[in-house]
Formats: sequence, structure tokens, C-alpha cells
Amino acid sequence: RERERESTSTRATDSPIRVQLPFLLNQSGSVAFFVLLGQVDLSVAVPAVNALCLATTAVVGSLLGEEPLALRGLLGALLVLLGVLLCALAKQ
Repeated sequence: RERERESTSTRATDSPIRVQLPFLLNQSGSVAFFVLLGQVDLSVAVPAVNALCLATTAVVGSLLGEEPLALRGLLGALLVLLGVLLCALAKQ
């Protein structure tokens, strides 16, 4: 049982890219959020970042092989991006 636990806990670290890439994407999203806060209203920045986080998670998860992104999911991600774009243009 102990060996099973060890092999499960080291699986994620066997491939550093599977751990480091999501971490780097997360951190870059945080930096983008703070930059965005300095440039646009809070009423646009927070929904935009939350929506983009959802869409990015779905797309990157699919690219990393977690779960294939179905047409419905891809359409949802595109609609989120369109909504963010419309919100940003409406505030200008």
C-alpha cells in the first residue's frame, strides 16, 4: 500500500512540464489581472478575467490531454471571448 501511494504521488513530478506549465499559466494570468486593473474599470476587469480563466482552463486542459474539448466546449470558450470583447468595447 505504501509503494502504491509513493508511485501515485510521484507521477505528477515525473513530467515537469505537466506541473510547471499550468503553474506558469496561472501566474501569467495573475500578472495580466493586475496589469488589467490599472487600465480598465473594475466592473470590466473582474468578469473578464474570470471568464477568460474558465475558457483558458478548458482549452489548456484539452491541449494537455486531460479531456478532449468537444465542439460544444470550444463554442462556449469562443462565446466567452466574444462576451469579454463586447464588455471591453462597451466601456470605451
